[in-house]
Amino acid sequence: MQDTEENYNSFKYKDHPNVRTYFIPYQDAKGVGFARNLIQQQLFDNEDYFLQIDSHSRACKNWDQILIDQIKDCPSDKAILSTYPNAFDVLDNEQKYFQYDTCPYLKVHQIDESGKVHACSAGIVEKGAPMLGFWIAAGFLFTKGRWCREVVYSKELYFAGEEDHISVMSYVNGWDVYVPDTSTIWHDYTDNRIQSPTKYRPLHWEDHPGVSANLELLKDLYKDAYGTKTVRSAEQFLEIAKKISKYDEHVDIEIQFDYSKTPEPDPSKKVKVIIFALLDRNNKEIFRPDLYDEEIFTRTSNVKKFHIYNHVHENAVSCLWFYKYEDDSFSDRIDLPITKEGTKYIL
Repeated sequence: MQDTEENYNSFKYKDHPNVRTYFIPYQDAKGVGFARNLIQQQLFDNEDYFLQIDSHSRACKNWDQILIDQIKDCPSDKAILSTYPNAFDVLDNEQKYFQYDTCPYLKVHQIDESGKVHACSAGIVEKGAPMLGFWIAAGFLFTKGRWCREVVYSKELYFAGEEDHISVMSYVNGWDVYVPDTSTIWHDYTDNRIQSPTKYRPLHWEDHPGVSANLELLKDLYKDAYGTKTVRSAEQFLEIAKKISKYDEHVDIEIQFDYSKTPEPDPSKKVKVIIFALLDRNNKEIFRPDLYDEEIFTRTSNVKKFHIYNHVHENAVSCLWFYKYEDDSFSDRIDLPITKEGTKYIL
């Protein structure tokens, strides 16, 4: 409990024989990795099973037995049940969220320059059995208790990178992630920043501004899992993550240029190449083929086809366009939004 002493002393389960607590004044808290490391090291006492959730979560009745039954259905002896839980609203007094009991499975959405993997929902697990995954969502993790001894939480990761760390270190130590086919846990995703119209709870970083994300640690994580002796490698983790996500599969796209939105070239100069690239939501180039087609220069055709990676297709939201002339001068750069209709791009 990272809270005030007053709130801790009034916690009605503080002295319950089946409850262990560890109190830290909120001013001394050091982030999620630090807190969860303390849970592993100070509160876990070799129980058979271990459940990790965020505080702003709710569970269905008999959640414990349901999760135990689900993990027994997994083909791996070292299985972890995890995914991003479905949402609930604190103001949902009728508890309608219980109607949504499917579970989303995840995919690699993007890998950024620091090596950090960004995962997102990719679909719903079909009823019948858990589905093999790769990513551990820190807000819902259920596994056998010995995981706490084999995969130690990093105290050095304040918040960002936490899921990278436990996903990779679990995998390299022989643990396999599965997504259950039925929900037991629901999560409050309500925006709780200071400027939010409705605020249910304080956020840690509001009391501790300016804390570094320390993402440099992820480079060594994805390189060799910090050089630790393991049964599998970080490289193998990325391979299976990409395979499950269809990250490196290819897709054929067709781009239709709307020339009413692109400036015409300078009529006094000859076009050498159109600098053209697809950009992601961070305005980063993720695919740059450039255009050398005379029919595009002269605008006698407005269609171009490309064979690109699936992850480029999924992340492209805009493009850049400008002319380079034969005299090596350039026109002004413009950025154009992309409208997607399946694999057809209109810009």
